[in-house]
Amino acid sequence: MKNKNKKFVPKKKAIKKPKFIKYFAIWLAIFMAISMTASYFIIGECRQTAKNKAVSRWNSYTQELTRLMNDYCAADEDRRDVYYERVRDFIFRYGEEMNEYCSVYVDNQKILETPRGAFAVVTVGFIRDLGDDDVEEHEEVFYLKDQSYLEPLIKSGRYDFEKDSYLSDAYSVENETAKNFASFAHFLPSNYEMRFQSIYINEDTHTYIPGIAEIILDYDEYGQASEIETIDCTPKDTSGYRLIKFSDENIGLHNFYDGCMNPAMTDFNEAESINNDPTDVSYSDTASVFSWECLTATAEAYSNKAAFKALPATTAMVLTIAGIVSLLLAIMVSSIIYSSKKAVWEIFEYRKKTTSAMAHDLKTPLAAMSAYAENLEYDIDTDKRAYYSAKVRENVAFMNKTIESILMFTKSETGTAKSVAVDIDVHALIEDEYNAVAELFKKKNIKVDIKGEGHVKSNKELIDQAVRNLIGNAAKYTRPDTTLNIVIDNKGFKMTNLTDQKIKNVGDLKKPFVKGEESRGTESGAGLGLSIVENCLASAGHSLDIGFEDETFTATVRW
Repeated sequence: MKNKNKKFVPKKKAIKKPKFIKYFAIWLAIFMAISMTASYFIIGECRQTAKNKAVSRWNSYTQELTRLMNDYCAADEDRRDVYYERVRDFIFRYGEEMNEYCSVYVDNQKILETPRGAFAVVTVGFIRDLGDDDVEEHEEVFYLKDQSYLEPLIKSGRYDFEKDSYLSDAYSVENETAKNFASFAHFLPSNYEMRFQSIYINEDTHTYIPGIAEIILDYDEYGQASEIETIDCTPKDTSGYRLIKFSDENIGLHNFYDGCMNPAMTDFNEAESINNDPTDVSYSDTASVFSWECLTATAEAYSNKAAFKALPATTAMVLTIAGIVSLLLAIMVSSIIYSSKKAVWEIFEYRKKTTSAMAHDLKTPLAAMSAYAENLEYDIDTDKRAYYSAKVRENVAFMNKTIESILMFTKSETGTAKSVAVDIDVHALIEDEYNAVAELFKKKNIKVDIKGEGHVKSNKELIDQAVRNLIGNAAKYTRPDTTLNIVIDNKGFKMTNLTDQKIKNVGDLKKPFVKGEESRGTESGAGLGLSIVENCLASAGHSLDIGFEDETFTATVRW
């Protein structure tokens, strides 16, 4: 029977090296999911805003149309032509700006409708000089004779009449930001402005034929056209028409305005009927005898169309912003998590390598001591006993030295030394440390050349320890029968020596338990010398730079 009281001990998870891409992918997916959900509601809100603005716009235009029609029907016979012109101008503007078809009926007879097609209407302003600096101005409307006359513009590929009129104003229904974004993202089919430099007019039929057209491709910093493409739309036969130019003042041309009119044909089965009540006598007796009606798109149809047309730019803009924000947040969060995980992993790796290095450095002398001790048990020869005993003491001394180095490294790494700054004579300090181990240099016939003078105000205990380890390292690794050069100045000192060590990555020598030839268990040391120097100098506020080139090792200390 199993013991129910036995507690379950979860398996300890191994600490693995973290991967940034893993955390980034996870958090990017999370933030993208959140941002896409938020985008859905934002896009819906923007679409509703566009619809509300479109309805408001539709109401504004229909109210103005109602007022103008009532004024027209209420006008006296001799003034009715003036009001007719006002209604006609409004209908033109309605078709151009609303992009909707509108027809006007009075007593069930059509009197006006929005012109259909690109540049269906131009308004020309004329000036007549009356003398004494007095001028008379009037405007006349001319209709395009036929859309086929604009074929050269269509073939140029620079201007798409239908799409431009359909989309350009639609994007501005919501806001200018969406329109600008649509232009930048090339959602608008054309970013160019078209204008006529000349046209041919027939004043009897009030029709016109296009002449020279200009497409403005770019503007300078002052808002002036800087790049213009000219397209000649003049037909072969212009009989019955006279030429007028924008720049020709002799013919009295004041100006003319062209507009891209491509009103959508409303489905009259679902058209909105705007009309008056002929029994309403609020205007006059004359007004009551007229009935009028205007047919155009419903407010709902117009608002849905406007919202739908504005939707691509709005959606692209919101999704682009959401994507960028998600990317930045994913990078930030994953970087924080990765850094913390990496720090834990580095500590784990450091401990693992340190433990392994210590074990290797102590294993060899322990194995040797075990062998010598075993020989002592069976071999009672006096000479051999003395030899084995000396070797045991030698290995014990090495182990003791290794342990002292480890303790010294631990102390230097904590940075707990008291920071008492005193003036230190660097030359004298180096000489003292050299004299303490001079025998080591003499055994290898190494000369030591110390040049220069220098002083530093720092923690003497830390500087002593750093210099002692540098001198000790030089005694171990300098090539026999060569010279150790030490140059001192007030900014620090530099040690240079030839070595037989094969150093692959000199920067790693400052890491604990790293040796030049990657060998463990030798009696050359524990590989902590430069690590101790680095920690001592850093604790005192100084730095150590090391280099290796052409069998020459350099160590530079900077105060």
